[in-house]
Amino acid sequence: MRKSLFLLAAMAIATPSFAATNLVNNGGFESGNTGFTSTYNAVAPDTGAMVPENTYTVASNAANQHPSWANVAAYAGKNFLIANGSSANDAAVWAQTLIGLTIGQTYNFSAWATNVCCNSSYSGANVSPLIISVGSGGTPTQIAASGALGSTGTWTQFTGSFVATSTSTNLAIFTDVNAASGNDFGLDEISVTAAVPEPATWMMMMLGMGAVGFSLRRKKDTRLRVRFA
Repeated sequence: MRKSLFLLAAMAIATPSFAATNLVNNGGFESGNTGFTSTYNAVAPDTGAMVPENTYTVASNAANQHPSWANVAAYAGKNFLIANGSSANDAAVWAQTLIGLTIGQTYNFSAWATNVCCNSSYSGANVSPLIISVGSGGTPTQIAASGALGSTGTWTQFTGSFVATSTSTNLAIFTDVNAASGNDFGLDEISVTAAVPEPATWMMMMLGMGAVGFSLRRKKDTRLRVRFA
């Protein structure tokens, strides 16, 4: 009994603290404009050339990309994706094919978004773009929505989840606003990770294994013993 309790305590101490692996390549954009595709037109960073809609770049500050944009930096790290939103809401600003999925496994999606419009010289409309993430496997299925983004430079996290029906799937991010003016935003820290059991679930599993072991020990100790004189 004492040995079983010792083993159970050791298992509790060794309960794994999962560091979930991000299946998204370059989700923080620290490697620059690589690892993903876009239906938007890429623009070289820090040129002030993002006046046309349907353009994007990867840079460290929004103010250098457009004469009307505010001084907005990345949510984390140095770089983030900065977009002048498309007036067509079926245009994916970011897309990537995820591989190595386990069929039936639940995966958690997360990303951060911010409004980059506008600075004090801008007097037009600001539509607070709505960002939507869509996972596709045949018919696209919405898995997350940010809602209308808040004040300029305020980062908002939006999350969702999906169950893998294939070992690979496409993930895409759109803006659901088709206005040409003020539809300007940034994206950062995009991630997809496998959902893992909560620590309490692992503890219940270990307690169950301990109970089984204790039961087997009792069964073994209460066997009929025959003694010969």
